[in-house]
Amino acid sequence: MSDTQTCFYCTDEYKGYMKEICKLEVSTVYLNNEQEYLGRCTVVLNDHKTELFQLEEELRGKYMRDVARVAAALKQEFAADKMNYAVYGDIDSHLHFHVVPKHKHSKNWGWPFELTAGEGNEKFLTNEEYQSIIERIVQHLR
Repeated sequence: MSDTQTCFYCTDEYKGYMKEICKLEVSTVYLNNEQEYLGRCTVVLNDHKTELFQLEEELRGKYMRDVARVAAALKQEFAADKMNYAVYGDIDSHLHFHVVPKHKHSKNWGWPFELTAGEGNEKFLTNEEYQSIIERIVQHLR
């Protein structure tokens, strides 16, 4: 079985965990369903690659510009004091960045954000709230 046949992002498995915001030059931006950190998004490379160093220089530059655009939009929309970026891929090896707005005096300030999925204290929103956030982020990405 090929990597793309079992890849979280190359199959439909991700759709239960996030909502598509928009497509950028070489990536797709998703709003994570779990919103303990309001505005938390994932920027997923459209091509199936597992490591940043696997990208040719031009594609890497375009991907990093996409990530930076999303970060700027989130910082502006959510008045973030700092943006956190995370690239793991131990389990979901398809190249993706978690882009997370952080605020002083909020959970984990001064430390990396924590993924709370499956711990029972996740923060989920209404469909209307998700849609409102998506629309606001898209406005900043135009």
